[in-house]
Amino acid sequence: MQDGLCSLDDLIKQANKFKMKAVALTDHDGLYGAIQFYKKAKSAGIKPIIGCEIRIKDNQKPNQAYHLILLVKDKKGYSNLCRIITSAHLSNPGSIPAVEKEILTKYSKGIIGLSGCDKGEIPLLLLQKKIEQAEKVAFWYRYSFGKSAKP
Repeated sequence: MQDGLCSLDDLIKQANKFKMKAVALTDHDGLYGAIQFYKKAKSAGIKPIIGCEIRIKDNQKPNQAYHLILLVKDKKGYSNLCRIITSAHLSNPGSIPAVEKEILTKYSKGIIGLSGCDKGEIPLLLLQKKIEQAEKVAFWYRYSFGKSAKP
């Protein structure tokens, strides 16, 4: 399923047009277009940033899952992102992939975490005016991802 606004070719063309030095691709729940994207970006002289938008389980609310964007910084990060995605799929067979926070902490090395969209845990709390709770969650992400965390 395509959630973005353009094809990979159009993405690379627009990145060149705007003289962007790097571009990220974050598929939902996987790295479906990562290899093709990597090759196209590299051949165009653009730094490809591999990533994924995953869902995080909320242990307090079984039917709730929050979105989180994970970006790869290095080879270790790519390996860890693959582990996180695999865990999300294996822990929810036949359902929407979602990962436990403990898995994120375990495999956070080499990964940048972005709370991004309005379905992220921090944005949802802020929209509900739960500022103190959002702050606590932001500190958890900061602890889990270190200086790479961007709440």
